[in-house]
Amino acid sequence: MKSLKNPVVRYLLILSTIGVLGSSLYRIVLVQYAATLEFAKWAIVFVSVSQIMPFLLQVIPGKYADKTKQKFEAMFYTQLIAGFMFIVIGLLLDLRSWFALAIILFLDAIVTLISIYESGLIVVIQKRYIRKELMESSTGLISGLSILISMCGQSIGVGILLISHNDFQIVAYINSLTFFISSAFIYLNRKKV
Repeated sequence: MKSLKNPVVRYLLILSTIGVLGSSLYRIVLVQYAATLEFAKWAIVFVSVSQIMPFLLQVIPGKYADKTKQKFEAMFYTQLIAGFMFIVIGLLLDLRSWFALAIILFLDAIVTLISIYESGLIVVIQKRYIRKELMESSTGLISGLSILISMCGQSIGVGILLISHNDFQIVAYINSLTFFISSAFIYLNRKKV
């Protein structure tokens, strides 16, 4: 594929793959966690609502992505922040109270908004650094792979949960690791792009 010869396309493809894996890994696991709580019915309702809300607000991070001057630096910090947020989520998973669930859902919503913001940064970077004749194929490649990784990420999350005998903390920590890998990838390749 011609667009894969472009180093920016390859960079964004790898970065998007890691980022989408991180944001999708915990999505279905959070619903399963809610189902194990004493107040499971209401917890599942709140999890479902909390996962929809960031997408209703996606105009806000998109607007800030356009205005961000240091896009690669912003991507580095957002991935780092998301990684730390999932460590906090992992620590809170043992508390199993309404208060803990509320904080977990709030942090998860923030991570989703961060992922939406990063997607906006990727779009702006594509427009700025990729030639017009490669734009359509690179956008299709990145979007298609993101959808595939998103579906696989949920399955991987459930698989890890099964192997770990419903240890929700391990899944949260593995999820945080994907964000740290993403931030390390950005940092290590900052001079190449």
